[in-house]
Amino acid sequence: MQDVVASFARKAESEVAMDHQTARDAILEAFESLERSTGRTDFTVAEISAFVLSRTNAFQSSTIETHVRSRLCRDAPKNHPVIYDDLTGVSRGLYRRIV
Repeated sequence: MQDVVASFARKAESEVAMDHQTARDAILEAFESLERSTGRTDFTVAEISAFVLSRTNAFQSSTIETHVRSRLCRDAPKNHPVIYDDLTGVSRGLYRRIV
């Protein structure tokens, strides 16, 4: 029973932390967590979106998708006033964090 309570407490802390993050922060945290848990470095937009949305409801899936495909991807056309070189496109629909 204590394990279940501790698990809920950890998830609640994670949700609170993510609810105060920017979309960029939440996406980069998703990449880091998925890298650790899967041993992979390349992820689809759907995988990243599902991870972020499982932790918080602060963002719509379209916001996450736009950030991954465009605002955070150095390979994307420069369509936004603020962009970052956090991700690179590996192949169609597959992205990797630049470390």
